[in-house]
Amino acid sequence: VDEAIECVLRILSILAAGHQLSLHHRDLKPDNVIVRGGKWVDPVLVDLGIAWHGSSSDKGFSTPADRELGNRFLRLPEFAPGGEHRDPRSDLAMAAGLLFYMLSGRAPRVLVDHEGRHPHEVTPTPMRAGVLEDRRWARLSGLLRVAFQQRMEHRFRDADEFSSHLAELNKDPLVAADDLELEVARFRELTESSVARERAESAP
Repeated sequence: VDEAIECVLRILSILAAGHQLSLHHRDLKPDNVIVRGGKWVDPVLVDLGIAWHGSSSDKGFSTPADRELGNRFLRLPEFAPGGEHRDPRSDLAMAAGLLFYMLSGRAPRVLVDHEGRHPHEVTPTPMRAGVLEDRRWARLSGLLRVAFQQRMEHRFRDADEFSSHLAELNKDPLVAADDLELEVARFRELTESSVARERAESAP
């Protein structure tokens, strides 16, 4: 999990820099990510064959309306013929696909299957046992759910937003899971005790 998070954080950093230049990769998949020197923190994105750049020199070119973009690693609805091919949020969904692949060893293929489940939510689970046992899995699963939304407006707004949420996973929660029952008991004591009721009744 640590290596996957480190790698995807760097990929999101590269995408953020590209998106600032109106450069969208549009073909992220394992074959197009080279881990330089075997270091997870140093991925390199390659193969810009179907990338889009919003420069003035490209304005004369447009993808034919009947042509599907993307790849079979993760097919995005916006890449279907006639879809919206020029939105940076497509790259973010594919970055989430890479994260899913690192954690499961499988390609996500689609954002939502025929039963309405995202790739990491299918049964039996494709996730490795060590991932499911990790204390960050519940929150990590929630991030994947956002990134895998069918509608682009429901995904992360940009690479920086996705990155900041991913980086937060390594910070300790305000209340440890083991202390939750104790905190609930304290809350009930403060709000449901006879003293608390007397204070509430005397407040007016």
